[in-house]
Amino acid sequence: MTAVVGGLLAAACFTTTILSSTRASRMIGAQPTLAGVMLFGLVLALPIAALTIGDTRPTPVQLPYLLIAGVGNVLGLGSQYIAVRTGKVGVVAALAAAEGAIAAVLSVMAGERLGPVEGVGVAVVGLGVILAALGRDPDSGDPGAATRAVLFG
Repeated sequence: MTAVVGGLLAAACFTTTILSSTRASRMIGAQPTLAGVMLFGLVLALPIAALTIGDTRPTPVQLPYLLIAGVGNVLGLGSQYIAVRTGKVGVVAALAAAEGAIAAVLSVMAGERLGPVEGVGVAVVGLGVILAALGRDPDSGDPGAATRAVLFG
């Protein structure tokens, strides 16, 4: 029951963030939205990190990985904000939500083994994203908007 409640709370948080970032991106642009999100995250995370880090510090071996993760986070969010500015929220949200499935595929490529249930889950997510991305948008006045949303999403 705890997993179900946690999953529902995570879905509610994801929905809130995608809708909020969509509204902000459409009102003020992708770059200011990204800057605001990064600033808010820094203000929120810095005190928590300062209180919980203790004596542990990243090693020189870990620093490049942290840098790659940080740059990937900024670039990923930035491209998502560009995508929701021009495309349908449902398509971009499906693409953004598929990051776990993408991580699973990358781990399999690196040698990890998935069980049958996990493999079916990854396949279902992948098929759902493909179907959402291929859907036509008859209401759009810009024929390239859907393509840009899928590419940036």
